[in-house]
Amino acid sequence: MPDICIIHNRPLADLTTFRIGGPAELYCEPQDKDDLRQALKFIREHLCRYYLLGGGSNTLFSDTGFKGLVISMKSFSGITREGGKVRVLSGTSMDKLNAFCEREGLSGLEFSGGLPAAWAAPFI
Repeated sequence: MPDICIIHNRPLADLTTFRIGGPAELYCEPQDKDDLRQALKFIREHLCRYYLLGGGSNTLFSDTGFKGLVISMKSFSGITREGGKVRVLSGTSMDKLNAFCEREGLSGLEFSGGLPAAWAAPFI
């Protein structure tokens, strides 16, 4: 087992906006990059399927759950501007991103106002 806490059979319904879904076979909430590296090492060593979960909006898990490791990215929230690019971490809400863009005088995401989504990568 890695140094991070991995929980067995963690219910997923309370982590999504639709409030449905069975348990994750394995679940963890890395707090920093080192914890995330540990989780990815666990995946490689055990060849298990995984899902990176952002804010849980527009995410549907089966009632039978998820066989593999669900990694919550909620601790990875933040936005930076690098010249003409905006870098958004996977646990950042759309509301925070839209507010940042408004403060910075950036346009192009106006259509997303009111969307509950947070950014996250799909499972592999």
